[in-house]
Amino acid sequence: MSDAALLLGFIDPNYFLGGAIVLDHAAAHDAIARDVAAPLDVDVHRAATAIIEVATENMVQAIVDITVAQGVDPADSVLIGGGGAAGLNSLYIARRLGVKRLLVPETGAMLSAAGALLSDLTAEFSEVHFATTRDTRWDRIGNALQRLEAKCRTFAEGPGAGAEESSVTVVAEARYESQVWEIDVPIDPDGFGESNAIRKFRSDFDREHKKLFTVEDPRSVVEIVALRASIRCRIARNRSFRLAPASVGTAIERGTRRVHFPGQGVVITPVRRLDALPEGEMFDGPAILESPFTTVVIDSKARYIRQPSGTLAIFP
Repeated sequence: MSDAALLLGFIDPNYFLGGAIVLDHAAAHDAIARDVAAPLDVDVHRAATAIIEVATENMVQAIVDITVAQGVDPADSVLIGGGGAAGLNSLYIARRLGVKRLLVPETGAMLSAAGALLSDLTAEFSEVHFATTRDTRWDRIGNALQRLEAKCRTFAEGPGAGAEESSVTVVAEARYESQVWEIDVPIDPDGFGESNAIRKFRSDFDREHKKLFTVEDPRSVVEIVALRASIRCRIARNRSFRLAPASVGTAIERGTRRVHFPGQGVVITPVRRLDALPEGEMFDGPAILESPFTTVVIDSKARYIRQPSGTLAIFP
């Protein structure tokens, strides 16, 4: 897709990664002409456009699979573009889905890495244990719970050392007798072998089962097949990531260039520094927004604004 973006004018071959790498425009042209345009009997720019369109459609279908299939209308959602290449066709993905607002975070090019630094540190431990509500040997479950909690404490004192806080949750994977699937039921590991705790577990299981499947069977025996403990370590609160601002005096405008927009043809398009855009000012497309980390393509149908957080909001 990068070769296609290069041919269409989306990417400046001399400003890739802020100029750290110079791209070979001629090689990209030859590759697409030979491997795509010639077999399809179309010109090289139509072939490059087709590459962008196919990549866009593949991403659209992936989003449809995880939204529409679960009863979510993507047109009612906000699309967030993440990854260094997301800005090349996120606008077209949003438009294809009917999304009314697209967000490209300031750290969008490194979204996965930023997310890892923002996320809590977690670990999960499990043991297979079989027991039923007619079984009176709950001491085995209690011993297993102690071992799982000890593993969680070891994790908190090792990888999670220095965390602001940590919490442990325990669930039992349980089912009605002879049922073929299990559901997760949260349990309190302290005093689980006591009769009151066992009765509470039983009522919690029935309630969770009814919530998931709309039925319950309080007369059936409940089987526990496994125990699972999870620990979550809060590394930092309210951490935010901002890129260093553009140097004082950095020009917003970087000139213009010919861009082949899908469905619109060639347009003489202003090129602007993404990191130098003023915050809170609405712009009309077309534009190519560049930073040392990413490029965002805006055609003439869209508008965009850089928010105070640094996030770029695009309205398809």
